Formats: sequence, C-alpha cells, structure tokens
Amino acid sequence: MHRMHPVPKLFLLLLFSFLCNLYMDPIILGLVMLVLFWLSGKSKIPWKWYLFPLTITMLSLPLRVLFGGAIWMFDASWYRVYGKFIDVGAILFHITPAGTPIIGETAMSVGSLLYLIQETWKRFIPFQIIYIYLYTTSPSELCNVLAGYGFPNAVMFILTASLRFLTMIQRNTLMVLNAQKLRGFTTKKSRNPIAIFRQYTPLIVPIGRSMHEMTEGVTRAMEVRAFGVRKVSPFKPYATTSKDIAFTVLWVLLTLFMVYILLAYDIGRL
Repeated sequence: MHRMHPVPKLFLLLLFSFLCNLYMDPIILGLVMLVLFWLSGKSKIPWKWYLFPLTITMLSLPLRVLFGGAIWMFDASWYRVYGKFIDVGAILFHITPAGTPIIGETAMSVGSLLYLIQETWKRFIPFQIIYIYLYTTSPSELCNVLAGYGFPNAVMFILTASLRFLTMIQRNTLMVLNAQKLRGFTTKKSRNPIAIFRQYTPLIVPIGRSMHEMTEGVTRAMEVRAFGVRKVSPFKPYATTSKDIAFTVLWVLLTLFMVYILLAYDIGRL
C-alpha cells in the first residue's frame, strides 16, 4: 500500500466505500472489515488508532437504537433475503407497546438486530478506509500528485487541510484518553443513554473544546506557508505503473460485478 500510486489507491478505497454504502448484508460487510483489517496490518497501522472509532461507534450505538429506525423495523416484510432463511420477524424484546403516543409500537426483532449490526459496521468501516489512506499517503505526496493533474488550489487546500486535521483529531483523542485514565477515568455498564453520555463527558468536553482551536491552527499554518497564493507546481513526477493500472481495472470490474449480483440476485440485501 505504501508503494502504490496515490490516485489508484484513493480510487480503490473510494470503491470500497461505495460498496459498503450499497450493501446491507452484515456478513458481507463483516468480510469487508476483515479485508480492510488485513490491509491495515500490511500497512503496519498501529492498532491503538482504532480506539477512537471504537469509542465513537460505542457512544453512538444508543442513539442508533433510539433514532436509527431499527426499533421500528421489526416487520418481517422489510427483509427480502434473510426472510427466506430465518424468522426475521421473531421479537427478541418489546420496547414500547402498540398505541404508544407519537412513537407507536417499537421492538427489537431478529431483523432489527441484523439492521443494527450492518449500521454499526457502516459507521466503523469509513475509519478503516481513512486510516489506511492517511497512514500510507502523506499530505505533501497527495498535494504533489493533484498538482501534477492540474487540480485547483481550493480543492488541494481542502484535501490537505482535512488530512492534517484528521491526524490531529486522532492524536488529540488519544492524548485526552490517556490523560483521563491517569486521573482514574473508568466506565460502568449501563443501558441508560443519558448515564452513558455522562460517563463519557470527561472525554467529549475536552475533545469538543479543542476542535475549534485545531481547525484554526491548521488553517493558519497553511496560510503562513502561503498555500494557495499561487498555482502549486509538482516537485516530483509520479508515473502510474502497469501494475497500478491493472489493479485498478480489475477492482473496477469486480465492483461492477458486485453491483450486478446485488441488482440481479439481491445478494447483499437484507
């Protein structure tokens, strides 16, 4: 991954993201996660980087249960594929009875659980894709390639600033987490979303407070370096190798095949 041309690499990861948004089968999404973890291992990404997306995923889980629609999707008619093999309408537990004002009947069924799992995978996979690209591609390398293709300064500014900002968020989150652990920060198991939010307040408040400062710092740093004043000239030519082209074409064909089996045979749907 480190030696791959930045543009085919970006194209590859964007196709990964496209398939993950298109598919809803938790088994296929789980396999995609395993492939991305394998690429992360090949790229030698530190596993502690995944503490941040894991924290975000777990914090947002109660919100996805309450507002993500899963608790209203207990009807078996919602599920075209899994309904042929398992009883997706089997109720695991009721949350509110029929006739409840405003929200009506809510429950967690087997189908709702499958929907919730795939939604959780879809929240975690983008972090894997971003981390792989960030760790194997430096912002200067990406800027140089985009300049070689004649991209506008505004586009390069947004991309490079975003890359630097994401690395700062990841580093700041780990720093805050380690600092709070030294102060005795712990969490307890709870089913109450408000109690969970209060437990993670020592993390959310300092991280949220530093967001504005980091945004301002990245913007000023790039302005001080006169980024965007004139057209950026590439300082190093990047030639696309035959392997990069072949790999890109192969992955495009595989993506088209995956879209075809989804539309023709419902493979990848719930």
